[in-house]
Amino acid sequence: MPERDAVRAERALFDAGIRAFPTLLAHFGDRQLIQVRLNGRAVIGTPTVGDLCFDILQTQIEDNWPKGFRQFYILTPDNAKQWLDDHKGLSLRQLQLVSREESLRRAEASLAAAPSDLTMKAVAFLRKEVAKLKQ
Repeated sequence: MPERDAVRAERALFDAGIRAFPTLLAHFGDRQLIQVRLNGRAVIGTPTVGDLCFDILQTQIEDNWPKGFRQFYILTPDNAKQWLDDHKGLSLRQLQLVSREESLRRAEASLAAAPSDLTMKAVAFLRKEVAKLKQ
């Protein structure tokens, strides 16, 4: 596929928001390799169509956090379908809030079990994210 078509397709999937989730989920297993720049950013390594579909879905719900906080993401390619089924009927904003609240609980539990500066920063970051989405 020409790069301009790939960029348009990615943009259309982002713009479709929650309506694109069934299509994205259906393509998680697509192992076709991608070798283009998408959305103005370099694609690191050689991801597959499935990798990109998961990335789009995760970015829509969980956003793109600082690297050190990503251990608290809720979604994985293996649990995304079930997680969305468990939260069926919620708006995109509601899904974003629920995921941040779950991530915050995960980070707070990690902080209580093994305090660290990075985890403390992650908790503060996630508290701000939750507050922002509750406005």
